[in-house]
Amino acid sequence: MTIKDSLKKIKSGKLNLVYLLKGNDSFLHSFFINKVCKYYFEGSSYSKTLILSDEMSGKEIIAKLLNEDLFLTKEVIIIRDPQSIRGKCRDDLIKYCTSPLESKILILIIDDWFDKTVITKKISLLAEVVNVQTPFESEMRLWAKFFFKKENITVNSDVINLVANIASDSLAHLKNEIEKICIWSNDKTEITSRDLKIFSGWQRQRFRWEFLMAVGNRNLDDSMFLGKNLITKSESFLSLIYPLTSLFQEMLYYKLNHGTFSPNRGYTLLSNSLKKNIPKFSKQYSTEEIIDIFEHLGYIDKNIKSASLNEENEFIQFIEAGVGKYAG
Repeated sequence: MTIKDSLKKIKSGKLNLVYLLKGNDSFLHSFFINKVCKYYFEGSSYSKTLILSDEMSGKEIIAKLLNEDLFLTKEVIIIRDPQSIRGKCRDDLIKYCTSPLESKILILIIDDWFDKTVITKKISLLAEVVNVQTPFESEMRLWAKFFFKKENITVNSDVINLVANIASDSLAHLKNEIEKICIWSNDKTEITSRDLKIFSGWQRQRFRWEFLMAVGNRNLDDSMFLGKNLITKSESFLSLIYPLTSLFQEMLYYKLNHGTFSPNRGYTLLSNSLKKNIPKFSKQYSTEEIIDIFEHLGYIDKNIKSASLNEENEFIQFIEAGVGKYAG
């Protein structure tokens, strides 16, 4: 179930006693839990407990669930990574989900939407499963509008699209970028894309995204121009090594999985706008080239840190060798 549909049910008074949140967007975790608390406790005092399964034994977790307050105080219990609970305690947790206490709401969080462990499969049949993956780009634009509206800032579609493209790796990142823009705006009630051009922090983010897009598309001229702009004005080549490594990691992941790719599953935290282009990017580079690029980036990382090298020269050599070697 989508988070929107689940919250509609909660707002109408149809509150479940057990929820399973699947997905790794930390903002949506907090957003959902706060909404549950708002409607469950209706402004009264309450108890909210976060349990990390790797910091509390299975027995302690089950005891916490079964312990009922003499005064029947309402409580929300959040358990992260319940799939790591093993043995009899796992069975006890599943049994609890079949008949939960009326005085508690249990929220289980599993970051991996694709988790197929026994406990996940069984609890999915007993609890309301809520999708809390980072939304796709179209939904990110709606969230961007929502965040700007909360800040009482009016923006046009160009600003929304720019924000969604650059900061769409997670809602927390999106919210943070929007808050920075609003602080920078200095009480302005409307922000345009032209305004953003003089916001240096945003300009850096924008150029970085465009640079990675150019590298992925194997566009030698744009890669050279945008990269040099970054390392001469706002960044260092060293600071670009991690996002470059992330980009090529995703391409390699795609190739090693025989062309199977999920935009919300991978080894790195690239923006969705970059991730959705990974299949296209990967066609521009062979597996052997990507491995060579990893070795080249490792060499540069080591030598820039240990020697006084000209970063611009190192960057030019990397782009010519990596992006331009076989580029058309």
